[in-house]
Amino acid sequence: MISRQKESTLIQHVAETIRRRIAEGVWPDGKKLPGSGKLAAEFGVARGTVDAAVDLLVKDRCLERRPRSGTYVLKRPLRILYVWNEAQAVFDPVHFNEDMAINQLLLHGLFVESRALGMEVASEYSPRKSPEEWETWFRLRAVRDFDGVVVRGGEDPFYAAQGKYRFPCATWTSLHGPRPGCSTVTDDQTGPFEKIVSRLKEKKYARIVIIAANVSIGFSGRSNAAKIGHFRTLAKKGGFLRIEQVDASAIGASFFETLTPRDAVYCAYTDFIPRVWAWCREKGLLPGRDFGLFGYASGMTFSNLYPEVARGQIDFCAIGRQLCRSLRKQILTGETDDVFIEGRFEEGASL
Repeated sequence: MISRQKESTLIQHVAETIRRRIAEGVWPDGKKLPGSGKLAAEFGVARGTVDAAVDLLVKDRCLERRPRSGTYVLKRPLRILYVWNEAQAVFDPVHFNEDMAINQLLLHGLFVESRALGMEVASEYSPRKSPEEWETWFRLRAVRDFDGVVVRGGEDPFYAAQGKYRFPCATWTSLHGPRPGCSTVTDDQTGPFEKIVSRLKEKKYARIVIIAANVSIGFSGRSNAAKIGHFRTLAKKGGFLRIEQVDASAIGASFFETLTPRDAVYCAYTDFIPRVWAWCREKGLLPGRDFGLFGYASGMTFSNLYPEVARGQIDFCAIGRQLCRSLRKQILTGETDDVFIEGRFEEGASL
């Protein structure tokens, strides 16, 4: 007599085999499955085991039973999964609540666009994983239940596993650049940086001071260095010869008293700007009057703005909608593309 636990294992095994054949196209949408007796003989199990496995797949909307006709593969909409993992959660603990709000807006954009395209979307928080754990996750979770994944805050082990399985994936990033086999919705930094340099020249600033963040305030120094290097190159090309750089961890409120109205501060790490404003209020200083304050964050350039105004200008819903479209294209055609979000310039909302 087969134990209840063993019978449950057999049912799961048969269900996974049927599911895999559907995913591989052996039984395409609308295809009628062989009868349960024939499947039982092929799998070497009892007919009741096959019936129980089919029940599971009917419940999961993979199959449908038609009275007096048989069991058919159910045509289902494309399913995508939005993954927000621990790497993003610990990226900047100070702004955790704000980060959660960004996730909600991105997810809202995904839901709106997926509904318009007849797709289904789900979300999942995933703790930090080892490379082996990510591979298991892709095999048992992503590949089995979804057609593609949207990820924010991805780790290298995640992308390694995604590449191994060649699983459709889209990500939003402004710094790390495109990932092989992954559609990337990113910011084209050249255009926004050129806008900043042009505005600096219009305002007749003579010196640029770059405040560079390091890991002590929760940012990847390596990624930030590439962004700073690109900005410096464009600033020099625009005619600025006096470009200095200071470490964010080495300055305080007194630093801003040394600046003049001819100095422009460029915050390479935009989440550092609230601290700059706090120090300026402490010393009675005002960006835009005593010195210039410029930044760029995910599709928006700005000068002398209160940070909360600046961040409010980013259309995260639009980014979510674009992620959905990019991933759908990759699922249906196998083509990955980089979609650039053009930066806007917002001026002087705090003055």
